[in-house]
Amino acid sequence: MDGNYVSSPLFKTEWRTGVESTTMLSKEIVQVAIQGMVPLDEENQKILKNENRVSEFCLKLTELPELQAPETQELIAYYRTWFKYNGAFLGLISADHGAFIEWVTQDD
Repeated sequence: MDGNYVSSPLFKTEWRTGVESTTMLSKEIVQVAIQGMVPLDEENQKILKNENRVSEFCLKLTELPELQAPETQELIAYYRTWFKYNGAFLGLISADHGAFIEWVTQDD
């Protein structure tokens, strides 16, 4: 297989000052794009396995983190890799997450 259908987002989850809220965006799965499929090499698999640690770090942030801190570098590596393998979905969320996407990909 060289591609998979991607649906529009079904839910939106937000965290503000430690409070989580989830909003249903749609009850219907609608195919909106095709995401190309390529094998993950060992290095990228290792980076993507850090999802839980990166998520926990993100949830604690109240301002931009120190760019050179190891946790920040891990976050940037994770999202740059995720973006590379999820371009179709990234296009669907870019309007709502443009500032974050730009910050992660600066000097990329």
